[in-house]
Amino acid sequence: HSLSAVQIFFRHPYKRLISCYFDKFTKGNHWYSVRLIGEQREISFDEFVDIITSPKNTNHNMHWRPQVVFCQFQLYSDLFSFVGNFENLESHARLLLKSTDLWESFGSHGWGPNNESMFQKNQASHKTSSS
Repeated sequence: HSLSAVQIFFRHPYKRLISCYFDKFTKGNHWYSVRLIGEQREISFDEFVDIITSPKNTNHNMHWRPQVVFCQFQLYSDLFSFVGNFENLESHARLLLKSTDLWESFGSHGWGPNNESMFQKNQASHKTSSS
């Protein structure tokens, strides 16, 4: 088997954007609003989306920058041998590891609660409680 190709997992862009908004711009967290709009205040979700999608916006923070920009997906799409998503983490991780003959060694057991596969559920905490 060859691992020379690149595999990647994405979060759903809308869920990621909503999670970013709740995490960075609500509940008195003004550090990001100062950086984005120059003011210490909460901003509405609509305002947040308008600002970050504006052609005038030059603040492309990693928390709201599109994931395809991070990995330069359009430029290097031919290098990606597998694209999975976190919403289907268990099935996509299983598919990836089986296709590289690594499922039995790394995916079928261990690492998770009660020695279950770590791929049963996305363990990361998100403001939208997405898995």
